[in-house]
This record gives sequence, structure tokens and C-alpha cells, in this order.
Amino acid sequence: MNALIDTSKMRLETDRLILRGFCEDDLDDFFEYASVPGVGEMAGWPHHENIETSQMILKSFIEEREVFAIWHKDTGKVIGSLGLHYSWANDDPRYAGMRSKEIGYVIARDHWGQGLVPEAVRAVITMCFQKYDCEVLTCGHFRTNSRSKRVIEKSGFRFYKQSVFHAKQLGMDYEDMKYVLLRSEWEDARRRFGEKQDMICHYDELIEENNDPAHDPEPLRAYMDKWDGEGFIEALQLDPNKSVLEIGVGTGRLALRVCGKCRSFTGIDISPKTIERARQNLQKFSNIHLICGDYLTCQFDGSFDVIYSSLTFMHIEEKRAAIQKTAGLLTPGGRFVLSTSKNRQPEIDYGTRKVKVYPDDPDEICLLLTEAGLTLKKQFETEFAVVFVAQISAVPG
Repeated sequence: MNALIDTSKMRLETDRLILRGFCEDDLDDFFEYASVPGVGEMAGWPHHENIETSQMILKSFIEEREVFAIWHKDTGKVIGSLGLHYSWANDDPRYAGMRSKEIGYVIARDHWGQGLVPEAVRAVITMCFQKYDCEVLTCGHFRTNSRSKRVIEKSGFRFYKQSVFHAKQLGMDYEDMKYVLLRSEWEDARRRFGEKQDMICHYDELIEENNDPAHDPEPLRAYMDKWDGEGFIEALQLDPNKSVLEIGVGTGRLALRVCGKCRSFTGIDISPKTIERARQNLQKFSNIHLICGDYLTCQFDGSFDVIYSSLTFMHIEEKRAAIQKTAGLLTPGGRFVLSTSKNRQPEIDYGTRKVKVYPDDPDEICLLLTEAGLTLKKQFETEFAVVFVAQISAVPG
């Protein structure tokens, strides 16, 4: 059963994007990304040879009202599209009686690998299930399109079947991998991540309360240094040739001291509003890439010379998985520096709300580092924390 969704009057906003209906003023942006060889071909249509082609297709987008323009906040340009189309599920006996839509997307080549499509897809999934009462969403990719496969899997879809898709405009047949996401499955995942959702809300609220450690007065900065401080920064062994990842970047308190000392800096945090504040605080640096997401499920495009985290592992229940993932992300000889709180209470009381945490046991952390193939180079204590400095072997394998 095809769900009726008109995108022309909608506006969805994410951390880095605004999804809205296309308009005639988008023509130049549309042609800019659609004319790049290899972009349209990944979705089954040829790149645009001239702006007249883009104009004709843009006109159909506006008239059919089922395609979002993906507008990038930082560049102020439309960098892609996301459509909600008639789904093959309507013709599948298993799903024919369910309200459905097919999600399709294209994004400019310059923005591949930045996590923007999953960000847009998640927003649209939420809208379809919560506002339009869809019961099943479908998505697909050509067998050779590994990037799209990662997007689909990261968005919660599960593989359903393989078929053959005939791309009329290209005159070619492709092996088409089809995926489904049931609303019941999506809701179950949201229930399972309920505690993380509470944490996300907590840190969003801290930003709304103007709690920003990156701009703390000197007395508060000195207090926060009791968890990390100069000894922690020195343990990173930064230099201008190294790539760095911070797990739990927050508003950028430590990143402000790191970004200027490395080649590239990536920071991840689960709170959208915290990441937005970090982006503001770190805007003077040109070597940063900030990700709003769950560290355990985020797919990173590369490896890192240095990975560090301070006061974040107390929010991670699956510590073994987190440390093993960290080891897998390090380059040969790469370094992991972790600051863990000495506080062993199972929750933090902020007065107006309480946040559940998973205290870090130093002995357990040492064991998990070893299990993950990391060598503990140093362990030291500050007033409020235990700091671990570990390194992966310089020889792969």
C-alpha cells in the first residue's frame, strides 16, 4: 500500500543538513553535482551532460513532490537528493498490505564518506514511521556499490533479496540488492537504545543550559584538568603528521588543545547539540571532521595514529567492544590514551536529572587492553582519574 507523502512543504533538520523540497533556484547546485561522472551512474542514471537536462529533471522533482533536496548547512548549497518513491514492497505478497515507501538518494562526490547520507536517511525514517504511519520502508543498492550498502546497513535495514534492475537510461542490467526496515524493528531498536537516548537528551539539555566546558573560566578549567590535564595531552605524543580521533569530543574542551598540533582531527559525540557547539568552538581549525553518532556503531573511513578519550567510557556499557574497535582503528604503532573516572557510583545526580553510567574498573581496563592486542605503556593517576596509555604493535599482525 503506497503511502502518500508530499515533500514540497516539508522541512527536516539534522546536525549538518536541511531536507526540503526542491525549487527552481537549486538548478546550479543540482547541475554541479549531477554533472560529475560516476555520481548518477551509481544510482542508475547517466551524469548530466548539460544544464538543460538538470533543468528538465528538476522540473519533474518539483512537480512530483516526492524528492527532498539535501541542503548542506556549512556550504549553503544543495549537495544531493533523497526521494520517497513507490516501493516494490507493494507488489510483494509479504508486504503488499503495509503502508510503504522506497528511499533513494544521491549525494555529491565531494561529500562521499562524511556520513551525511545516513544522517539524512535516519531523519526521513523517523518522519515516515512517526508522522506518516508507514509500516515498512525499502531501500536498495547495486551489488558493486559498497558505499550505499554501508549507508543502508548503518540505517538499520536488513537484506531481503537480490534481483535484476534494468537501468533504462544506461541500457544496462544490474544486480540489485533489496533491503527492508519494518516499523516494529525500528521501534524495537529505539527501545533497546533507550538508555543511550536518555544520555543524549541529558547532554543536549546541558547545551540548552549553556553548559560549555570549552569556555569554562580558569578555576573550572583547573578543576577539569584533574581528570586529564597537561600530563594527558603529553601522553598523546602529538605531531603535525598524525591523525587523531577523540571519542566523546563534547564541546571541544580538549580538542581546542589538540587540533593545532596534528594533521587531521576527528571527533565523535552522541549528542547532536553538543556536536553543533563543538563545531562552533572549533571553527578556526580547518583540519577537523565532527561526527554525531554512537562510537560503537559508527563506520569510520580510515584509521588513526592517535585515539583518546576522557570521561566518556563511563557511558559505554560494552567496554570490551569499544576497546577492540579502538585497537582496530589504530594505525601500526598507534597510541590510545584513556582517562577513566575514579568515581564508582552507577549514576550521576545532576539535581534535576540522573544519568546512568557504567563505572570503569582499572583492572578490567588493563585486561581488555591486552585482549585487544594493545600494550600498556604507562598507567598513572590524577586526583580524579586513572589514565591508561596503550599502543598497538608497529608491525601489523
